Amino acid sequence: MRTWLHLLVCVVAWLCAVVPVSAEESRERPHLFFGPEDIPRLQERMEHPELAWLWPNVERAARNPARSAPNWSNHTMCAGLAWQLTRDRRYAEPAIEVAMEIAAIPGPWSPTTSFLKHVDLTIPRRTLPLAYAYDMLYDAMSEQQRETIREALREKVFAPYMRALAHFDEETNRFVDDDGHWEWWSTAYFNWNAWVNGDIGLAALATLGDIPEAEQVVEKARASLRFMHPEFDRGEDESGGWDEGPMYWQGSISHLTRFYAALERVKGTDDGFFDLPGVAKTMWYGIDFTTPDGRWVTFQNAPNRRIIDPASVLYYLGKRYEEPQFVRHLDVNAASWHPMPFGILWRPPIPTPEPPRRPPTAWYRDIDWAVLRSGDLFVPFKAGDLGSNHRHFDANNVLIWVRGERMLDYPGRGITDTELHNCVLVNGRGQRPLGSRSAGVRTDSYAPILACGTVGGEPYVVADAAACYEEPVLRAQRHVVLAEEGYVVVLDDLLVPDTAEFTANWHTLHELTKGPGHSAVIESEGVRLHVVPISDAPIRTETAIDPEDRRVFRVSLSGRPRRQWRVFTVFAPDEQPRASAFFENDSVVLSVNGRAFPFEPHPDGGLRYAAGPYEEAPPIGEW
Repeated sequence: MRTWLHLLVCVVAWLCAVVPVSAEESRERPHLFFGPEDIPRLQERMEHPELAWLWPNVERAARNPARSAPNWSNHTMCAGLAWQLTRDRRYAEPAIEVAMEIAAIPGPWSPTTSFLKHVDLTIPRRTLPLAYAYDMLYDAMSEQQRETIREALREKVFAPYMRALAHFDEETNRFVDDDGHWEWWSTAYFNWNAWVNGDIGLAALATLGDIPEAEQVVEKARASLRFMHPEFDRGEDESGGWDEGPMYWQGSISHLTRFYAALERVKGTDDGFFDLPGVAKTMWYGIDFTTPDGRWVTFQNAPNRRIIDPASVLYYLGKRYEEPQFVRHLDVNAASWHPMPFGILWRPPIPTPEPPRRPPTAWYRDIDWAVLRSGDLFVPFKAGDLGSNHRHFDANNVLIWVRGERMLDYPGRGITDTELHNCVLVNGRGQRPLGSRSAGVRTDSYAPILACGTVGGEPYVVADAAACYEEPVLRAQRHVVLAEEGYVVVLDDLLVPDTAEFTANWHTLHELTKGPGHSAVIESEGVRLHVVPISDAPIRTETAIDPEDRRVFRVSLSGRPRRQWRVFTVFAPDEQPRASAFFENDSVVLSVNGRAFPFEPHPDGGLRYAAGPYEEAPPIGEW
């Protein structure tokens, strides 16, 4: 007996000598977002008066296993959290089964497209639920199940990822593989970088010590994600804006926040991410570009839908920056529609705050987008860079909500043509980008906002989209005023080198009919909006159906082409307005129901609204 015992001790000693156990290998799990020592505190949070409402939705999601890719991550996160907080295997077993099904999907998971050779979004979609499962369901799984996940991550995720980022080319500032191929997501400023590197990096953090190459994957992910940092550090103009649009903003900032929160917990550093000035402000962008009924403003490729999870990740920003309005935004616009598992981890234990008193204009100077508000009016305005990712060719586009109803429409995902937006055409042609922008760098097809704030207390914005047109254009300024009487005034002021024909299009999903003279009426169930154009030249108007099956009101120059065209469009709820305009030399005055709206020449060219003193919009977050 002593001989066998002596032999066993020798074998164990030999194994320890040849396979040393590092600090990484001995770490406890879960460890990404919380550790075993945090569980009593989280259990108390489940019953906290200001947080208890979060648990029923999380518990419900944990009980209902996800069988489709869009729900894998949310279910696994909820189930893993529920298992850790209750030790009830009824939550753990279905999620483990889902993780095993994902891991068993035959490889390779790599793409076969001509422009991506190693990794596309298929891989992070499958990786994130495996990361959650390995971290939070670790002690509910058998060793064989853990090895199944490790093998899937090693062979189907980490191996192609490491091939894609095999080398860094100092000359081109890019990661390349052994053949010199560049996977563009690896150095992108936009959502693909956050999604791919954030989720694969999270899986590597989850498996540190258990998969040898995990440490290397973490370092590659950190290096790649740093290419996004300049988007949040753009000098004095930094506002936290995101010119991919609200949907891709939410995706990007959620993936980034989740990764860097976990990195800080596991590695003790966030690589300076949460100290970037734009990160501290960026939730205001999500707030401002959410509609009165809790949907994304449909600029760029954002669909007309409510905010989706993983929005609850963003409770971390409310906690980190101690800003109650970040918490309110998620409570009001996301929590009633989705389980919010990260809320149990990170939502501050405070009552849902009251709505903020916001300034009438919000100007995102880093991307030159704006939002104007006044009474029943909510008017987003988009200028900025035509070369941004997920771009639409619609500089100077304006949308109008009246009493919570969207009266001017946006065409939706992938429909980019200027003609299908609320914009002006020049000689029947629209806008086109001059290249694609990179992190912190603008293209030449840029429409700057020239002024944004209030004039005499009324919200006002003007931008110039001349550089964005296919046709030569010297000036393409659009002015938007929200009158205190409750209507919207738009002035388009265009100047070309020679002569041109001009057409302004206004799109809606509601009933559209011709009104008196050149006017039209947009009518929904709750709002009747009169549209009255007034020009310095003869015009013709028509109503039609556009290629996206929406109604369109077209206002066009009539007769011979002109070098300059100035046209007012008044959007007045309820009653048909009495409107006229006076055009003389460089001054323009609109009259609506006896009220004058003067526009005077500006030294930099074009006009400026001159009904009172101009006060520029305050920097984002400074009110």
